[in-house]
Amino acid sequence: MMNRTNRTSDESNYNLFLNQAWNGLVNSRTPQKCVHELFKEQVLKAPKSIALTCNGKSLTYHELDIITDSFAQDLIDRGSGPETVIAVLTHRSIETIVSILSILKAGGCYLAIEPDIPTIRLDYIIKDANPSIIITTGNHLNKLDGIREDISTINIDVDLERIRSKKLISTERSITPSNLAYISYTSGTTGKPKGVCITHQSITRLVKGEESLLLGSDTVFLQLAPIAFDASTLEIWGTLTNGGKLVIYSHQEVTSEEIQTIIERDSINTLWLTSGLFHLMIDTNISIFKDIKHVLAGGDVISARHVNQLLDTNSDIIFTNGYGPTENTTFTTTWSVNNKKSIQGNIPIGKPINGTTVYILNSNLSPVTIGEIGDLYTGGEGLARCYLGRSRETAGKFIPNPFCENYGERMYYTGDQARWNNDGTIDFIGRKDQQVKINGYRVETNEIEMTLKEHDEVMDAVVVVQNIENDKRLIAYVIPKTKNCDYISLTRSLQVYLKKKLPFYMVPWVISIIQNLPLTMNGKVDRNALPTTLRKPRNLENEYIPPTNSIELYLTNLWGEMLKVEPVGVKDDFFELGGHSLIVAQLISQIREDKKVPIHSRNIYLNPTIEGLAKTIEFENFVK
Repeated sequence: MMNRTNRTSDESNYNLFLNQAWNGLVNSRTPQKCVHELFKEQVLKAPKSIALTCNGKSLTYHELDIITDSFAQDLIDRGSGPETVIAVLTHRSIETIVSILSILKAGGCYLAIEPDIPTIRLDYIIKDANPSIIITTGNHLNKLDGIREDISTINIDVDLERIRSKKLISTERSITPSNLAYISYTSGTTGKPKGVCITHQSITRLVKGEESLLLGSDTVFLQLAPIAFDASTLEIWGTLTNGGKLVIYSHQEVTSEEIQTIIERDSINTLWLTSGLFHLMIDTNISIFKDIKHVLAGGDVISARHVNQLLDTNSDIIFTNGYGPTENTTFTTTWSVNNKKSIQGNIPIGKPINGTTVYILNSNLSPVTIGEIGDLYTGGEGLARCYLGRSRETAGKFIPNPFCENYGERMYYTGDQARWNNDGTIDFIGRKDQQVKINGYRVETNEIEMTLKEHDEVMDAVVVVQNIENDKRLIAYVIPKTKNCDYISLTRSLQVYLKKKLPFYMVPWVISIIQNLPLTMNGKVDRNALPTTLRKPRNLENEYIPPTNSIELYLTNLWGEMLKVEPVGVKDDFFELGGHSLIVAQLISQIREDKKVPIHSRNIYLNPTIEGLAKTIEFENFVK
């Protein structure tokens, strides 16, 4: 335990520090069982209850148990055992949930991979994690062409019927809560994504012991997060280990219209949303929340104005702000509120959840006083075991816990800054390093910079985040090796290059070619002195074609304003200009308000140019 020389000067502050830091761990309610064992308990309690629903297809707990027993035996027959890594390359679906539960029953740990990531990144993850089996669907098999052809592949579209005939011989696989359950790849400071290794105990501490999450047999949770995103841990296992119903969002594009349709059709009562999506839905379609009982949001700072609007709309709703890095299994702290409370000022990230310790320390690893800003560290049962194959990086972030008497206990340096409030809650202040959240996705700008520097025509590069009208945008500043190069040609080349190397959310909104990087007195890059980019220059290869009628003129002006691009031509692609799902929803909402046109998100995805979109809309609706 920490000695007296490290205590804060105020004894009451120190006592508060001890109470708040250790409260979640001292009173831990985490069951000493594996995830699949907790699922089995729910099978025995209510075998006929619906476990999974997707597009009208459902499985009861008993049916899900039977099919995953069969699949687990097939995996065992293929050599799966304790901590065998098995990759799952699929989108959200019933088959995906069947696959990952089967992997856990077989003793393995699942590695969820989004099928839409660039092939180069997929190849890297497969080589780094070295899975023994890859589970995928027929339409994604081509993604594996030329990637580790020695790895066994299961096409669940074809093989699942064959697998159903198998019987699980034994569930005794010598698996304990300390064994790995899954690996989640995140953006890395070294320029390469890194695998975060999560145990069964880390999951169960989240989904079974934390009362603020309000999970139970009456939970109807929408599974909306990408399967490789750690929020899916809460959605999937928080539902299936508590006897609730998991409703799977199967569409690749997330739209407020489709979410509302599913909420109403399947009586969803629990939602997890990224902060960006939460804010957008409040602004554009707040009626979505009228029958929801519990909204959880996180991934970035939450606006008090939006939370107050939510509480005013639904008198029975509870809102929970969840904070936590992937390395501490989805949530580290939570803060909940209902309409009986009045929110003033910032939304806190709350208090440590079950089985969790939190410390706010100065540079000497001593506790700071109440109200003083410090570095946020966390420990307890939710900590990841390690970064896969990265012992040095693991040792740098997961350090010995000086406040614990138990040998081997660790705490994780989050890189976030925070402060204690008088009531024991925590305020999030911001990042200390170059990690950011873009639309809920964790991004290390170092990784983008290193990828840019690997390009043959780039001498140096810096990537920063600029907040443009409350929308976080990645801006890349590049110094070319050749001073007199064609800037537009190089920019186009870099855009194509990055799209092949990085996920869509890591591709900069603007690439700015400059001759020199501004430096501080110490010779470091002065990121604050880089030029501000308020609008995106038009660097597309296709010729600029101006609007020819009132519909196209209206749409080009609207796109230019929302995308911060000038000029916009009628053949320009919405997504190549920097559009994404959140802006699609804003665009749809604005068109409906201005023109009273029954337009939907799918119209944008199917017709991503001004010319194409204009043809889908009746002309008379645009005549004022």
